[in-house]
Amino acid sequence: MLLSVSNLFQTKGIDLNLYALQKLSKKYSELQYVVVGSGPEESSLRKLAQKLGIDKQVTFLGPQPHNRVMAYMNVCDIFALPSWNEGFGVVYIEAMACGKPVIGCQGEGIEDFVEHGKTGLLVKPKDVDSLAAVLDFLISHPEAAKAMGEQARKIVLENYTWEKNAERMVKIYKELLNGG
Repeated sequence: MLLSVSNLFQTKGIDLNLYALQKLSKKYSELQYVVVGSGPEESSLRKLAQKLGIDKQVTFLGPQPHNRVMAYMNVCDIFALPSWNEGFGVVYIEAMACGKPVIGCQGEGIEDFVEHGKTGLLVKPKDVDSLAAVLDFLISHPEAAKAMGEQARKIVLENYTWEKNAERMVKIYKELLNGG
Protein backbone atom coordinates (compact mmCIF):
# COMPACT_ATOMS: atom_id res chain seq x y z
CA MET A 1 0.00 0.00 0.00
CA LEU A 2 1.20 3.41 -1.02
CA LEU A 3 0.06 6.33 1.14
CA SER A 4 -0.05 10.11 0.84
CA VAL A 5 -1.32 12.46 3.53
CA SER A 6 -1.71 16.03 2.40
CA ASN A 7 -3.87 18.97 1.59
CA LEU A 8 -4.72 18.33 -2.03
CA PHE A 9 -2.95 21.21 -3.74
CA GLN A 10 -1.24 20.92 -7.11
CA THR A 11 2.22 21.40 -5.59
CA LYS A 12 1.88 18.26 -3.44
CA GLY A 13 2.41 15.97 -6.43
CA ILE A 14 -0.50 13.60 -5.87
CA ASP A 15 -1.09 13.64 -9.62
CA LEU A 16 2.50 12.48 -10.10
CA ASN A 17 1.83 9.52 -7.83
CA LEU A 18 -1.22 8.69 -9.95
CA TYR A 19 0.79 8.77 -13.18
CA ALA A 20 3.54 6.65 -11.58
CA LEU A 21 0.94 4.18 -10.32
CA GLN A 22 -0.47 3.86 -13.83
CA LYS A 23 3.02 3.05 -15.15
CA LEU A 24 3.36 0.30 -12.53
CA SER A 25 -0.23 -0.96 -12.41
CA LYS A 26 0.24 -3.89 -14.77
CA LYS A 27 3.39 -5.06 -13.02
CA TYR A 28 1.88 -4.61 -9.53
CA SER A 29 -1.85 -5.20 -9.96
CA GLU A 30 -2.32 -5.56 -6.18
CA LEU A 31 -0.78 -2.15 -5.43
CA GLN A 32 -3.23 0.14 -3.65
CA TYR A 33 -2.84 3.88 -3.24
CA VAL A 34 -4.57 5.60 -0.33
CA VAL A 35 -4.84 9.39 -0.30
CA VAL A 36 -5.75 11.08 2.97
CA GLY A 37 -6.71 14.74 2.79
CA SER A 38 -8.86 17.13 0.85
CA GLY A 39 -8.45 20.35 -1.03
CA PRO A 40 -9.06 22.17 -4.27
CA GLU A 41 -7.49 19.44 -6.45
CA GLU A 42 -9.56 16.55 -5.06
CA SER A 43 -12.13 16.48 -7.85
CA SER A 44 -9.56 16.69 -10.63
CA LEU A 45 -7.42 14.00 -8.96
CA ARG A 46 -10.41 11.64 -8.77
CA LYS A 47 -11.11 12.30 -12.45
CA LEU A 48 -7.46 11.73 -13.32
CA ALA A 49 -7.43 8.35 -11.53
CA GLN A 50 -10.51 7.38 -13.53
CA LYS A 51 -9.04 8.64 -16.81
CA LEU A 52 -5.83 6.68 -16.16
CA GLY A 53 -7.84 3.51 -15.48
CA ILE A 54 -6.48 3.10 -11.96
CA ASP A 55 -9.50 4.29 -9.97
CA LYS A 56 -10.00 0.77 -8.56
CA GLN A 57 -6.49 0.95 -7.09
CA VAL A 58 -6.92 4.43 -5.58
CA THR A 59 -8.92 5.35 -2.50
CA PHE A 60 -9.52 8.97 -1.57
CA LEU A 61 -10.41 9.06 2.13
CA GLY A 62 -10.78 12.80 2.60
CA PRO A 63 -9.68 14.39 5.87
CA GLN A 64 -9.17 11.99 8.78
CA PRO A 65 -8.50 12.46 12.49
CA HIS A 66 -4.84 12.17 13.46
CA ASN A 67 -5.24 8.75 15.10
CA ARG A 68 -6.70 7.33 11.85
CA VAL A 69 -3.92 8.94 9.81
CA MET A 70 -1.35 7.28 12.07
CA ALA A 71 -3.16 3.94 11.74
CA TYR A 72 -2.84 4.20 7.94
CA MET A 73 0.82 5.15 8.27
CA ASN A 74 1.42 2.08 10.41
CA VAL A 75 -0.06 -0.29 7.81
CA CYS A 76 1.22 1.29 4.59
CA ASP A 77 4.37 0.02 2.91
CA ILE A 78 5.57 3.29 1.37
CA PHE A 79 4.81 6.95 2.06
CA ALA A 80 5.05 9.08 -1.08
CA LEU A 81 4.52 12.81 -1.26
CA PRO A 82 6.53 14.21 -4.19
CA SER A 83 5.78 17.81 -3.27
CA TRP A 84 7.89 20.34 -5.09
CA ASN A 85 7.09 23.14 -2.65
CA GLU A 86 7.75 21.72 0.79
CA GLY A 87 9.32 23.17 3.90
CA PHE A 88 10.16 20.88 6.77
CA GLY A 89 7.24 18.50 6.20
CA VAL A 90 6.20 17.02 9.54
CA VAL A 91 4.14 14.38 7.73
CA TYR A 92 7.36 12.80 6.43
CA ILE A 93 8.71 12.64 9.99
CA GLU A 94 5.48 10.97 11.12
CA ALA A 95 5.78 8.34 8.38
CA MET A 96 9.44 7.80 9.23
CA ALA A 97 8.54 7.41 12.92
CA CYS A 98 6.26 4.57 11.82
CA GLY A 99 9.23 2.88 10.16
CA LYS A 100 8.21 3.63 6.58
CA PRO A 101 10.49 4.55 3.69
CA VAL A 102 9.45 7.94 2.37
CA ILE A 103 9.59 9.41 -1.10
CA GLY A 104 9.96 13.15 -1.53
CA CYS A 105 11.56 15.65 -3.88
CA GLN A 106 15.16 16.73 -4.18
CA GLY A 107 15.85 20.36 -3.39
CA GLU A 108 13.11 20.64 -0.76
CA GLY A 109 13.20 20.98 3.02
CA ILE A 110 12.91 17.25 3.54
CA GLU A 111 16.51 16.83 2.38
CA ASP A 112 17.42 18.02 5.88
CA PHE A 113 16.27 14.68 7.30
CA VAL A 114 15.67 12.26 4.42
CA GLU A 115 18.94 10.74 3.24
CA HIS A 116 18.54 9.31 -0.26
CA GLY A 117 18.92 5.56 -0.25
CA LYS A 118 19.20 5.37 3.53
CA THR A 119 15.96 6.68 5.09
CA GLY A 120 13.98 7.18 1.92
CA LEU A 121 14.30 8.18 -1.69
CA LEU A 122 14.40 11.61 -3.28
CA VAL A 123 13.19 12.20 -6.82
CA LYS A 124 13.52 15.05 -9.25
CA PRO A 125 10.63 17.51 -8.89
CA LYS A 126 7.74 16.87 -11.29
CA ASP A 127 9.50 13.80 -12.77
CA VAL A 128 7.08 10.88 -13.11
CA ASP A 129 9.74 8.56 -14.51
CA SER A 130 12.09 8.93 -11.54
CA LEU A 131 9.10 8.57 -9.19
CA ALA A 132 7.96 5.38 -10.92
CA ALA A 133 11.53 4.05 -10.80
CA VAL A 134 11.91 4.52 -7.03
CA LEU A 135 8.45 3.09 -6.38
CA ASP A 136 9.35 0.09 -8.51
CA PHE A 137 12.61 -0.30 -6.57
CA LEU A 138 10.92 -0.18 -3.16
CA ILE A 139 8.15 -2.58 -4.18
CA SER A 140 10.51 -5.07 -5.82
CA HIS A 141 13.07 -4.88 -3.00
CA PRO A 142 11.02 -5.27 0.19
CA GLU A 143 14.11 -5.96 2.31
CA ALA A 144 15.72 -2.70 1.21
CA ALA A 145 12.43 -0.84 1.79
CA LYS A 146 12.18 -2.34 5.28
CA ALA A 147 15.79 -1.41 6.06
CA MET A 148 15.17 2.18 4.91
CA GLY A 149 12.07 2.35 7.09
CA GLU A 150 13.96 1.04 10.10
CA GLN A 151 16.77 3.53 9.56
CA ALA A 152 14.20 6.31 9.11
CA ARG A 153 12.59 5.41 12.45
CA LYS A 154 15.99 5.39 14.14
CA ILE A 155 16.81 8.87 12.78
CA VAL A 156 13.48 10.23 14.02
CA LEU A 157 13.91 8.72 17.50
CA GLU A 158 17.45 10.09 17.75
CA ASN A 159 16.69 13.58 16.48
CA TYR A 160 13.03 14.51 16.12
CA THR A 161 11.11 13.53 19.24
CA TRP A 162 9.46 16.14 21.45
CA GLU A 163 12.09 15.32 24.07
CA LYS A 164 14.95 16.06 21.63
CA ASN A 165 13.21 19.25 20.54
CA ALA A 166 12.86 20.35 24.17
CA GLU A 167 16.54 19.60 24.83
CA ARG A 168 17.54 21.81 21.89
CA MET A 169 15.25 24.61 23.07
CA VAL A 170 16.69 24.47 26.60
CA LYS A 171 20.20 24.64 25.15
CA ILE A 172 19.28 27.70 23.06
CA TYR A 173 17.71 29.45 26.07
CA LYS A 174 20.77 28.71 28.23
CA GLU A 175 23.05 30.10 25.53
CA LEU A 176 20.92 33.24 25.28
CA LEU A 177 20.83 33.70 29.04
CA ASN A 178 24.60 33.27 29.24
CA GLY A 179 25.18 35.89 26.58
CA GLY A 180 25.51 33.69 23.53
